Amino acid sequence: YIDMPLQHIDDTMLRRMGRRLGEEGTRALFHRMRERIPGLVLRTTFIVGFPGETPETIQESIDFCKENLLYPAFYILQPFPGTDVYEKYVRQDYDERSYLELISDYREGEKIPVNLTNMSAEELLRLKAKAEAEIQKTNFNHYASYYGWRTPAHLIRDAKLQFNRLQRGSMFVSP
Repeated sequence: YIDMPLQHIDDTMLRRMGRRLGEEGTRALFHRMRERIPGLVLRTTFIVGFPGETPETIQESIDFCKENLLYPAFYILQPFPGTDVYEKYVRQDYDERSYLELISDYREGEKIPVNLTNMSAEELLRLKAKAEAEIQKTNFNHYASYYGWRTPAHLIRDAKLQFNRLQRGSMFVSP
């Protein structure tokens, strides 16, 4: 497994975040990695909620993951003091101490302390949940086709893991 953080795959959003490797460069990188390491599974991290994020850019991220057989975790952006995003979008509204107190009670999926998009917090949470559900379905299908019924031990083990993840409210992550 290789875990690769990808904030967003949309070239415009990547440029806004100061990322140099665009969508096509990322696709080419994944292709080269899979050529060199057969059976490689790529896990990624997508952060949604960057300024300028829209329902369309979130869907583009979902589609990119499905097209490139990526296994992402989706998180909502919460900038930390000292980061460029914090300095540019948060510092003017909060002093550092009050901001740290605000985010200390942050619970992923329950509330958004600071929403930097033009969407409502409810819509952003709904879109994140939709992304996770869509990827979960795709991941399960890829998982089943990868392992098939040749190795029922994997299926039993991972079904137990999946049950525990669902109990905790986590999304399905397959190998």
